[in-house]
Amino acid sequence: MKKLFYLMLALPLFMVSCSDDDDLPNVGITANFEGGTQVNGSYYVVRGDTLYVEGMTLENYGSDEATIGGVRYFLDYMPIGTSIVPPYGISIVTDNLPVGNHLLQAEMPIYAVGYSICTGYISKKVTIVGEAADIPEVTVPDNGAEKAVFKSADND
Repeated sequence: MKKLFYLMLALPLFMVSCSDDDDLPNVGITANFEGGTQVNGSYYVVRGDTLYVEGMTLENYGSDEATIGGVRYFLDYMPIGTSIVPPYGISIVTDNLPVGNHLLQAEMPIYAVGYSICTGYISKKVTIVGEAADIPEVTVPDNGAEKAVFKSADND
């Protein structure tokens, strides 16, 4: 019983102080895609072609340094690969994907000076079509980039 009592007295010595600051760094993430056509918020790829995520770019809108620590990719909620080398790209072969809508997701840790580590997410609707004629007509040109912006509570 005495050992338990002494252990209880020693526990506060091992506790670590953490900041209760929940601010997010003021950064944005841009993903660049190749190998398909972007129409109305969806990226169309002909089955059998390869979809390329050329990379992820971190745009720092704050004064402190920030970086991405690597990117994990998911297709329809299933992991398909990880890239730990800038620019964090991946190629996705569509030979075995069924025709129809799919969800491509990317998850990455963001390290910024003066902030807790946070996680950035980007998701993109990808539609696999049987042939190029099935891709809808492009009415407004798009550059094939998808952007997510993370702002701290101070900058809303």
